Amino acid sequence: MYYWEFIKIYLKVLITILINQYAMEIRVKGSLICCVIIIYATLSINIKPYKQVICTKMDQMSVIIAGISVYLGVFMYKNTYSYWQALGIVSLAFLNMYCLIKLLFTLLAEYTPKFDEWLDKKKINFIKCFPLCGKYIQMSKHSRTVYYFQKLKLNLLEELRKERKKEFRAILVK
Repeated sequence: MYYWEFIKIYLKVLITILINQYAMEIRVKGSLICCVIIIYATLSINIKPYKQVICTKMDQMSVIIAGISVYLGVFMYKNTYSYWQALGIVSLAFLNMYCLIKLLFTLLAEYTPKFDEWLDKKKINFIKCFPLCGKYIQMSKHSRTVYYFQKLKLNLLEELRKERKKEFRAILVK
């Protein structure tokens, strides 16, 4: 929904204002940004702004990951124990890599069927132009079924035309 995009813009503007307003107080800035992100995540969970559930879940996951990342950044800021800083950096890296990989796999899972459908249409057109290459080209099960059904239909229609011609010639000969 379009209104949700405006809410996201206001969220980014508010975060930018907080970053500029509290330039020197890193912990205060981080805490306020976490609060803003938590409010946005709560709204997103309660409102479910997108028609597609996957879009809503991906938005919620990215916001939660952003909130955790900000919290870990505040936690690591001027931490006197280097092992806590190292643990925070490793946690940030794994968390963001997980989010990125999940996002990529979700996008691939959503768009692969659409791409396969488009690619199968192109393959069918290619096979129609070059029938001898058909046995070397792999298609999805559905597209292969549709292709063979169309081929069967065309063969049947051709046979019917031949039969009609024979019947017509037989009538003309009599």
